[in-house]
Amino acid sequence: MKKAAEKIIEKSSSIYSKTAVGRAGETLKKTSISIDNPDAHLEALKALSYWRACHITPLDHAVSELAVVTQKDKAAIIAKRLKRTPSIIAKLNRESGMLLQNMQDVGGCRVVLRSLRHVNKVRRALKTRGIYRERDYIQTPKKDGYRGVHMIGKFPGEQGNTAFVIEIQLRTEVQHAWATAVEIIDLFTKQALKNDDGRPDWLNFFSAAGEAFSELDGVVINDESHMESCAEVARLARKLAVLDKFEAYNTSLRILDEEGIKWVEGYYLISIDTREKTLRYDFFGIPEYTNALDEYLQKERSSANNPEVIVALVSTHSLSSLKEAYPNYFADAHKFVQHLNTIIARHEYANPNWIKRILLGLSSDKRPRIPE
Repeated sequence: MKKAAEKIIEKSSSIYSKTAVGRAGETLKKTSISIDNPDAHLEALKALSYWRACHITPLDHAVSELAVVTQKDKAAIIAKRLKRTPSIIAKLNRESGMLLQNMQDVGGCRVVLRSLRHVNKVRRALKTRGIYRERDYIQTPKKDGYRGVHMIGKFPGEQGNTAFVIEIQLRTEVQHAWATAVEIIDLFTKQALKNDDGRPDWLNFFSAAGEAFSELDGVVINDESHMESCAEVARLARKLAVLDKFEAYNTSLRILDEEGIKWVEGYYLISIDTREKTLRYDFFGIPEYTNALDEYLQKERSSANNPEVIVALVSTHSLSSLKEAYPNYFADAHKFVQHLNTIIARHEYANPNWIKRILLGLSSDKRPRIPE
């Protein structure tokens, strides 16, 4: 990957300092800059692309570390990505005082693990091998219900004398299912629940689901609080027709040219058109990363003014791990639905009024599906 990163950085007509990168970030915060000053907008995008490319080699170093600390865990799923340009710009605008050169997740890795025990084992192993800042969203969940552990470390860049910040996300399978569901709803409804911005009912649903799901991970929580969360999840799931929506999103998304994809280790350039309900992805082998990133940048720029199109470049080891690491891109919420059905079933069977309604035929609600 070193040669690929060298080629990408060499293609830039300029080497941008951190100060120049910061100025580019401030330029991109201006919502009308692409119309008012297209030349300045283009130059800022070039600086952003350069800065993002500088994270390629550090990202590879981070993945290598993760491969070492998870080598005995065959169920661990490791994936990496460079942050999408629209996501970077949105974060610059959303978080007051955010500077592009200080953004910690321009390069990011994700590790999905079986349980909290496995998450804690990996976090301990990482801390014995390097210096990390840690954000524990399991001990202190986010307001929106998000849970996971973020490890922020520095890894050497292309020249070796400059380190770049990489964020490593550690999640259990249950936490990953929850986060995937949030991203699918955001994708198809044009909300930003992931950033705590959206319809109150959806925000409340996922916040309650996050707490209810934590019990599935073995977290000991107050029984009364847990029952209240389960009740809220069941109520809002019915009101929002959550199960029906996830099924509709999954069945409506058409995957184009899937038979031509080589499902081996490499890079996958994903393009989703939410208006046409289509997903297309192209495969690039490990030595073709430069071409993959070139194509990615072209597609990003061509779709910059089309909010219906989402473009992402991701890397995993196989088809199965791609779909496990990024099920949101396939509108696949089946694991979330399984957990949701478990929570709903527990609530309904613990509520004697539900039994009475069924016996009296007074309920129009469907009986919850119980996972096999």
